[in-house]
Amino acid sequence: MKTNTIRHFVTVIILTVITCTAHVHAQDYLAFNVVGNVQYEKAGQLVDLNMKDRFPANAVVHIPHGAKLEVLNEKNRQRYILSKPGKGTVAVLAKNTGNLAMELTVRYIAYVKKQMTNKGLTSKQRLTDFATVTRQKAEVPEEAKKPKSFADKMREKFDAFRNSSAEKFNSFRDECNKKYTDFVRKAWEQVNSVAPLKCPQIPEVEPQVYDPAQDTPKNEPKVETNDEPQPEEQVSTAPLRQNLELLHPKIIIEPVKPEDLEQPQPLEIIPEQKIDADQIDFSHIPFEFYGTELSVRLSELQRLHLPTIQPNDVANQLEKLNTPEYNNLLIDCLNIRKEHQFCDWAYLLMLKSLSDEYCGSGTNEAALMCGWLYTQSGYRVRYAASSDHEHLYLLIASKHSVYDKSGYVIDGINYYPLEDISGCINVCKAPMEQEKTMSLYVPQNQKFDMKSKGVRTIKSTRYPDFNFTVEINQNLIDFYNNYPSSCINDDFTTRWQMYANTPLDQTVRDMIYPGLKEKLSGMKDIDAVNHLLNLVQTGLDYKYDEEVWGEDRAFFAEETLNYPFCDCEDRAVLFTRLVRDLLGFKCVLIYYPGHLGAAVSIPSGARGTYYNYNGADYTVCDPTYIGADAGMQMSSYTTDDATLIAID
Repeated sequence: MKTNTIRHFVTVIILTVITCTAHVHAQDYLAFNVVGNVQYEKAGQLVDLNMKDRFPANAVVHIPHGAKLEVLNEKNRQRYILSKPGKGTVAVLAKNTGNLAMELTVRYIAYVKKQMTNKGLTSKQRLTDFATVTRQKAEVPEEAKKPKSFADKMREKFDAFRNSSAEKFNSFRDECNKKYTDFVRKAWEQVNSVAPLKCPQIPEVEPQVYDPAQDTPKNEPKVETNDEPQPEEQVSTAPLRQNLELLHPKIIIEPVKPEDLEQPQPLEIIPEQKIDADQIDFSHIPFEFYGTELSVRLSELQRLHLPTIQPNDVANQLEKLNTPEYNNLLIDCLNIRKEHQFCDWAYLLMLKSLSDEYCGSGTNEAALMCGWLYTQSGYRVRYAASSDHEHLYLLIASKHSVYDKSGYVIDGINYYPLEDISGCINVCKAPMEQEKTMSLYVPQNQKFDMKSKGVRTIKSTRYPDFNFTVEINQNLIDFYNNYPSSCINDDFTTRWQMYANTPLDQTVRDMIYPGLKEKLSGMKDIDAVNHLLNLVQTGLDYKYDEEVWGEDRAFFAEETLNYPFCDCEDRAVLFTRLVRDLLGFKCVLIYYPGHLGAAVSIPSGARGTYYNYNGADYTVCDPTYIGADAGMQMSSYTTDDATLIAID
């Protein structure tokens, strides 16, 4: 009995100690990147802080100028990046301007902890810069003759690269990178921002309902729900009026040129860098982009550190990035762009997401890495420094004028910052060979992992059997939410080309097109067009953008299928997308002041009111003229008002 009591008592003590130890460890910080002479107070004394060290959350940390500390709070899944000099606890220092606290995924925490078991990490040495560690490694007695680690090999290669910078280069890309970094070292110039281009606020018209008795339209209140009876339910399906009326538009917006859809490419093929077999498990970093899990070859050994954003410091880190050790990273990013069919804008945001995950969101290192990746991929980018020389920014050259965003004009080209900044900044005008400006067109499906938001059924009032059920990818909708509204040559009508020419998501196509094609099969051309027209007219609820969003907002086709309300421009974009995909008929958009309609080139011939463009007749089809068939144009609009917008 006595023995059992003692055992019980000992067990309680052990469990208590384990619990307390686990609790203390849960509150500890784990240092996994230390640059410079970072110390913390322990028992009244300053103690050096090294990688892999744990220290209490209430410990006072000393970070001198030019040093950097990255720590992990495993319990709260947070990462703290402290690069500004100061003294205090991690929680206090993280609140200082220039430092950062960021949320981590479980997957990334596992990656970081696994990296820390890598023998290549210099866990007990203090990183000051890449060259210092290389020199320290070189001081190891040669007689030890230990096998070289992956870290040793990488640092030796980098050191050799720097020492041979004056020698001839082996490739055109190396030559261009050398010229570029030399240019970065030169003085930067001050540039002032230009006022943002305001998106025109166009008064919208109420949807009109076709009255067959009078053969004239009448104004009707906005359609709020599909449950209320619609006037077009009483409309007969009598043949369309036969009197043809050819109208000539005032202005024609020409189609997008194929070369405007070609994505920039690197200067030359990037050679793969072989990774030692024992290092493969430590060579990848996972990150998430709009709900899509991605991974690139990048290890903890390849971290960047910008002690300042003076030109020489920026150029030094660019030289580091230009070494072959970062080739695989660039290759992987370009492969992701290709495999997921990311447009220029999506690719830029993907690189930013990767850089933020690896370097810390909002850090100068993240801006530098993102800019380097975009530049090396063939895009025109400029680095900029804040007036206080504390923050590094990226300016992205764009073919399109972005609405409601301050920008900078450099050598006659529009540049836009990734962050919301304005005013005077210091810009490095260093150009890269064969660089190209970013396009905001979306020429292919953006392939994001599927995240369902539920299903929705859309049906025609006149033809109740003509309907479909659709499921939209929330990840795609989230991406479109961050798509900037823009135009070409300051003509706001060109922005509708961007929305109308964007392909419908392949998942949506696979879900709704087979059923719709079967129902349209065997119909006459005009009947098929009228079925799709009435489906859009009566299957969607109308509301002004100002009521829903507080401002004008155009939708991609998936957004119109996703949101409960839409307006005339959204209907026109969706309708023309369906006609082109399901029937193969050519379409144009028609802009009247305050209203957007459409027209279809029907193979069997024009009906009612039509326009002629490029030798083909286009019958007016208005998705907001409720109950009207193809060929009926609202009487309040005339040819003098019309602008024809060509779409693919």
